[in-house]
Amino acid sequence: MAEYTAPFNNLDLETADLILKLQLEDIEDLRTSSKDKNRDGALIDAQVALSLFEENLESIRSVLSDRQMTQSIADAVRADAEVIADVIHEEEVACEDHTLAHRLNGTNVTSEVHLQSSELGQKTLARLAGLYVSEDVGHELFKGTKFSTGRDTDENGQPESSMKRSARDQGLHDTYNLRCIACHEVKKYFDVIEVPCGHNYCKPCLQELVDLATKDESLFPPRCCREPFEMGGVNIFLTKELRDQFEHAKVEFGTRNRTYCCQETCSAFITPGNIEGDRATCGKCGTMTCNICKKPAHDGHCPEDPELQATLSLATQSGWQRCYGCDRLIELDVGCNHITCRCGAQFCYVCGVRWKQCGCDQWNEDRLLARANTIVNRERPNMANDNPGLMERALRDAANMLRNRHNCTHTSWRYIRGRHHCEECFDDLPNYIFECIQCRIQACNRCRRNRL
Repeated sequence: MAEYTAPFNNLDLETADLILKLQLEDIEDLRTSSKDKNRDGALIDAQVALSLFEENLESIRSVLSDRQMTQSIADAVRADAEVIADVIHEEEVACEDHTLAHRLNGTNVTSEVHLQSSELGQKTLARLAGLYVSEDVGHELFKGTKFSTGRDTDENGQPESSMKRSARDQGLHDTYNLRCIACHEVKKYFDVIEVPCGHNYCKPCLQELVDLATKDESLFPPRCCREPFEMGGVNIFLTKELRDQFEHAKVEFGTRNRTYCCQETCSAFITPGNIEGDRATCGKCGTMTCNICKKPAHDGHCPEDPELQATLSLATQSGWQRCYGCDRLIELDVGCNHITCRCGAQFCYVCGVRWKQCGCDQWNEDRLLARANTIVNRERPNMANDNPGLMERALRDAANMLRNRHNCTHTSWRYIRGRHHCEECFDDLPNYIFECIQCRIQACNRCRRNRL
């Protein structure tokens, strides 16, 4: 609807309503004049188009009417802001006096009146005003807020100079525009949300990230720079469907022993509320699943699942480890013995206990040398043939670096051009990759900001 109301954004609401009213009258005149030309009662294409156009105009008129009402409310709130603030202050003082009187009387009873503090910050209010009232009201609220321009590196992923950053920030501030950290496009302030780490996300990128997070546990909860989003502020950009998806994923990813529908064409997660005893009823298709063996529900005692036992036996023989948080089987191919499961649990790959609660070695020597080889060959692929002695020293240095930095927090990255492979999500990137300066892991932009 926003694209249809855009032509009216620069008009006052009375003028816009008059234009719409005149267009609706023209439609009625056209419909009346065409009745005699179509006596058989059948609708012609022109009449269908006219009806659709009329519906569109009525919808726009309704939106503008709602906007006028919100504008009126906003004006009233702004005009009475001081009075409202005084009333709230008086009510707070009265609540405190009431509580104090109870304590002096020997009863530790708090006031029955509880004032609910607003969860909407100034930035959120400014965005809502810009979206649903008017840009002018949003600008006025936005003036007093501190904000981040959402970009701390240049096009090559390197830190910007202070002069260049200052000039860019001033340009963005003058026009109330902010840059999305994901797509790097400049958007109006009310189309961008600031997350706890200070970066900004535009509406499409934020919706895409939340959608992916509800389907990929390694991205849940949605976060940037390891700081989870405050969903109360983010929700203004999410559709009802996305908010429902998020709440569903929150329950699913927070359940340790999960049960999924045994119907292969469904496989939906069954919420704990739909599980009674050892029977789980799929809320999507109604299929009954055994909560113990995860197969179709059956009568009597649940027998041991021979397929599961065979898999666990193979895992033991192969040296795989099982996550204590979600029971996933983990096979370590490269890297140290510090495992971070998709569910967020951290444990030792050697013994399976929680991380830092055992005395096992940080690295398996074979995996350590394999990882060191990968790093050295990536930087100087022909070193082994050109200078074997230098290759040996480079491998030793890389191995020592990996030992010392296995708990890397990935705070500094460098941008590398060319075709590469993300070592986190395994996507092939045709143009560039980011490499952590500390531990040399290579990751795509999404993984370095939202997954690692």
